[in-house]
Amino acid sequence: MQENSKWLENFKRAIIEKDFIKIGDMINNIPMFETLEENKEALALVKEANYQTEMERNHILQEMKKVKKTKKFLTQKDGEYSFDMSF
Repeated sequence: MQENSKWLENFKRAIIEKDFIKIGDMINNIPMFETLEENKEALALVKEANYQTEMERNHILQEMKKVKKTKKFLTQKDGEYSFDMSF
């Protein structure tokens, strides 16, 4: 039971730190919980991790769109910069 509590605490920490690699690794190694309470807590944490992952994914997609728009604005068809920064 001590190992399960440690897993839950480490998983909480990974969520707080937004360590998505660790979250994925931990989800792939979920222990067998002995109590209903531990199972409910683990389920709630996995749902929260999923929510955080989706939020981060959406943020990255938005940033990628901004970069793509900026690149399109700054380049011409032949790859030369079209935005004149000279003064």
